[in-house]
Amino acid sequence: MPKRRKKKKKSIKRKAVLCIMSALLLLLLCIAAYFVNNYIERTSYRMPYKAEILEFSKKYELEPALVAAVMHCESGNQSDSVSIKGAIGLMQIMPETGEWIAHKLNIEEYSAEMLYDPRVNVEMGCWYLNFLKQRFNNNFTNFIAAYNAGHGKVEEWLENSEYALDGQLVDIPYKETREYVKRVKSAMEKYEELYEQALYE
Repeated sequence: MPKRRKKKKKSIKRKAVLCIMSALLLLLLCIAAYFVNNYIERTSYRMPYKAEILEFSKKYELEPALVAAVMHCESGNQSDSVSIKGAIGLMQIMPETGEWIAHKLNIEEYSAEMLYDPRVNVEMGCWYLNFLKQRFNNNFTNFIAAYNAGHGKVEEWLENSEYALDGQLVDIPYKETREYVKRVKSAMEKYEELYEQALYE
């Protein structure tokens, strides 16, 4: 066999090996990138109160990912978080709202200090989400907007054709609330993606 043909065959084999190795390296890099990205996202979208989320989302007929998303957006999962307006804890309950919910839940000797307790706070937040969900006929935009702006304000917007159509908010006048609804929806999708087995086992 001529030397030129042998060299050509060796060259083809070498190129084939290089192509296979390059493909394997690319595959390994993609797998590594996936796991690194997953780790980074789980660090951003933490779920330190899984037990409370599962217990009270079930009790109040809510999507676990929704509860996790609201907690993430409200307090960043910090049980000692206090807002400028005075909202307290994981689900950012206002003390007076907590007092009203405590009455509904037959919690005796209520005090605002109780809102720092993760179990109390998550249960109150879930009860309130369920209350809003029923009040606004399971309309996600409406009841999540109400969690941020208050149900009285959302009911006012729903009566205004400038902001609503057929019982659906189409334009939320408060920028904070408008962005809040988007953030909760996005976080909910992320929690469903990252913790599907943990939340829906």
